[in-house]
Amino acid sequence: MLLRRVEHPIGHRAMDSVNARMEPCYVLLNFPFVPMDFLGRNGIKHYRPSCLAPELFLVPPQTRPHMSGFQIISKNIWYPSWRLILGVSMAMVLRKQVRSQKQMKGTMQKALIMTSSRFEMISLFQYLAQLRQSLSYETGDVCASLFSFRDRHVMNPKLRMDNPESKVSTFKPPFSSPYDEMVVCHLKAIHFIHRENYADCFSNHLACLQAFSKDFQNNQKEDNWSLPLMVELIIDARNLSLRAARQMYRSNEAKTDEILMQCADAIMSCFRICASDTRTDIERSKRWGMLHVVNQLFKIYFKMNNVKLCKPLIRAIEGCNIKEEYTKAQLVAYKYFVGRLEMFENDYRAAEQSLLYAFHNCYPGSRRNMRLILIYLIPVKMLLSKLPSPHLIQKFQLFQFQDIAMSLRSGDVRLYNRAMNRHENFFIKTGVLLILERLKNIVYRNLFRKIVNILNTHQIDIRAFMDTLHVLGETDLDMDEVEFIVANLIHLGYVKGYISHQHSKVVISKQNPFPPLSSVI
Repeated sequence: MLLRRVEHPIGHRAMDSVNARMEPCYVLLNFPFVPMDFLGRNGIKHYRPSCLAPELFLVPPQTRPHMSGFQIISKNIWYPSWRLILGVSMAMVLRKQVRSQKQMKGTMQKALIMTSSRFEMISLFQYLAQLRQSLSYETGDVCASLFSFRDRHVMNPKLRMDNPESKVSTFKPPFSSPYDEMVVCHLKAIHFIHRENYADCFSNHLACLQAFSKDFQNNQKEDNWSLPLMVELIIDARNLSLRAARQMYRSNEAKTDEILMQCADAIMSCFRICASDTRTDIERSKRWGMLHVVNQLFKIYFKMNNVKLCKPLIRAIEGCNIKEEYTKAQLVAYKYFVGRLEMFENDYRAAEQSLLYAFHNCYPGSRRNMRLILIYLIPVKMLLSKLPSPHLIQKFQLFQFQDIAMSLRSGDVRLYNRAMNRHENFFIKTGVLLILERLKNIVYRNLFRKIVNILNTHQIDIRAFMDTLHVLGETDLDMDEVEFIVANLIHLGYVKGYISHQHSKVVISKQNPFPPLSSVI
């Protein structure tokens, strides 16, 4: 088995055996599961050879009783570096400059478990054994990856079967309930997803999630080790429901909201379990999974355009005693959706604070997420008279807002209308069209201020405003409609003054006739 190229999960760097320095590496498989105290959060702890002895590493004492029965696969495997893939099923890696078979046998006991056996496809028995051991040691991260559709085992053709009940039932020792049902449903879902039958795939995965939630509520009342598994099942349920809904929409078989609502109901049951857990201490509380579940429900409700269902979830999170202790990534996603909801409810001050928190705390390398936040933050800022800089628009490729920002600065109604017509589909898709249409009053206000500065009087003829609008393309407006626009500006507080309908004039205040928009909105 000659390894030419692998991906390193930390940093996602690819290493090529042609360009890198070559060192011999012996891979030892069939190694029993490692105790959890030797495992990190995402697998085995990472050690750097250059920091320790020059020859190799020593296995910690607690793992030595498990080092019987390993088998040498090959002694001709060449690997470019000490970095190996972290994974689920464990393998032993012996790394040293070995000059002979005798030296290799003498140093066999000095090994470090660092990688997985994903270099080759595992069989169904190996998959079930790994899952059984992860359940025995209650390693939630490992168990979550074995049920995840984002894991490599989904691409394994040996795990694709439409009738796995007989093989799962003959596995010894057998799985306890409900994990036997979960394994069967997961294997069926793998079979259907490769057939691109997303409806049946989603239904099987939904059954897997429902079986887990019952066990999570009844048999894990004082523990939370399976929270990573719950989160992974929920994420996959949402993704599969979207695929199934999209497929059914194309074939006109059913309404998409029905599929999404089934998914939301199953996820909501997990949320209730987490929110009602008040009997255990904080470290073992299921409340640590609340924000994960809420963010997934937000995504579904926003997709369904049913945002009113988000309010009870927000109240639950705001009343949670560990709200500030959630991970930064989850808080950023939560503030992003809360900011969008506040924007739709016309609470622009609160929306600005929530979206600013999400933007400033977002991971700088995730340009896509930062761009998504700016799509809603920029309109809110513009409504509060805070225009984006050209550098920001250029950096995140948000040229849809460039002409609108320029029209707000200059009061150019023609430029505003042209930008809204050109990018209308984008604004409708992102849901910011209505808030951008409110900016037109600000464009009228800035245009009216320019007319006042030119005429240099506090009594303005409405016909002067109408003639200016006609020049800028608003040729269908008559005197009554222009008078209505001015009256609306006075009502909103953008202009201080009153209209003399008898004389067709606008009388503005001599002191601060155009107050700052930040003090009005």
